[in-house]
Amino acid sequence: MAEKKSRQGGGAGKRRDLSGRQQKFLSKKRSKGQTRKFTRIKKAEYAISKMAAQMSEGEQLVDFPKGKNRRYGPDQFHKNMLGAMFFNGSSTAYAELSKIKAMADGSDQTAGCEWQRLRSLTANNARTIRVLGSTARGSIGNLKKDHRLPEVPTLAADLHFEERWDGARLIKRGMSLKQAGINRAARRRLARERGLVKSRHRRGTCWFEAYIVLQIVDKGVQIVLACLPVDDLSNLARFIPILAKEIRAAGINRARILLDRQFFDEADVRALKGTGFRWIVPCRNIPEVKKALAEAVARGKDTGVVRMTITGRDGRKSEYWMRYEPRKRGEEDDEDAGMRRGRKKLEPHQRLIGFAMSHKSEKPRRYRKRWGIETRFKMVSNRRIKTSSPLPNVRLLAFVYSLMGTNVWVMINSVFWRRPSDYAPRISLAAVLSMSVRLLEIREPKPPP
Repeated sequence: MAEKKSRQGGGAGKRRDLSGRQQKFLSKKRSKGQTRKFTRIKKAEYAISKMAAQMSEGEQLVDFPKGKNRRYGPDQFHKNMLGAMFFNGSSTAYAELSKIKAMADGSDQTAGCEWQRLRSLTANNARTIRVLGSTARGSIGNLKKDHRLPEVPTLAADLHFEERWDGARLIKRGMSLKQAGINRAARRRLARERGLVKSRHRRGTCWFEAYIVLQIVDKGVQIVLACLPVDDLSNLARFIPILAKEIRAAGINRARILLDRQFFDEADVRALKGTGFRWIVPCRNIPEVKKALAEAVARGKDTGVVRMTITGRDGRKSEYWMRYEPRKRGEEDDEDAGMRRGRKKLEPHQRLIGFAMSHKSEKPRRYRKRWGIETRFKMVSNRRIKTSSPLPNVRLLAFVYSLMGTNVWVMINSVFWRRPSDYAPRISLAAVLSMSVRLLEIREPKPPP
């Protein structure tokens, strides 16, 4: 009887730590589905609290005052950033709203927008990229420890553009219209200093912020490893060794890299061959590729592998394997009636598509996984932290923090599955952000009198 009584006492002590709603929930008779839901919430709260504790440790994205001048710390900064992500707004606006709410409740324990703005100004690109890599390596280490990471993970690298409608105004600031129209070198220099690149006109502007994002695209472990700002679109090959270094730093020695056709160049192929990883890149319709596809159509073959050579601007040559397959829109075409669509005869490069590969045995159907990074970009655009600052370091901080927030969401959902075939998101990104903000509000220390 004494043992039974002591056990009851221990259980009652555990229930005192729960909220009123949770105690009421436990007192009722509940179904298996309700029990699973409650267990899932408790697991998520534990995982998020652990993540929130890790956020305040180690290297920070921004600088905080030390000594007597320090009134607010990392918890306040991360709360404002996660709140801005939750409301798809600005971190300074969320900080000011939190301060107004605190003053209405009779307390002034929340930093305002000026404090948040000054903290964001202390960010620098090198540290932001370094912190993203260190947090991603910690997440991958946990996945490897739980045997959730595939033996040969698939990674995707993509060039992501963010529109800048104020780009034309920024590059002409400080010079007359006549000087801006004549001195192209000065305009390019100013664009690089402001983190802008010029590309094809889209959505009312031709000026963009460009980022190369590296992400694991396997099911359930879609962690972003690196994000690199791009200031020159003509030389993307110099970023490939940096991406390979980030992959090896994460403890991944065998991997498959999927890249967009913007990385199909002689310098890119040569840099990819030097990484030692497997890779797949769709071929651009350069004359050599068109000729190989025309010869395949003349032989009556729709699939096959050929050895190709690509020549660079400096005359250097690199070899690669190209596998060609029918395009989706040309799979059902026959030689008589199907060769014409819309009264226009399809060219060989319109019927077939080629993939440049590192090995002859690679299969282009694996390239479909690259759409995982496009889905991530849509998620980030819906939850991206807004900022009106034209400074490149502040804008990179906002974009990278949104990527880090989605990394946390992936890790929270990975708690609930045992093998990749069973993976399905159990908790939404909005719920993770909401719980993170609440936990950080509880952990906020009271300022000194």
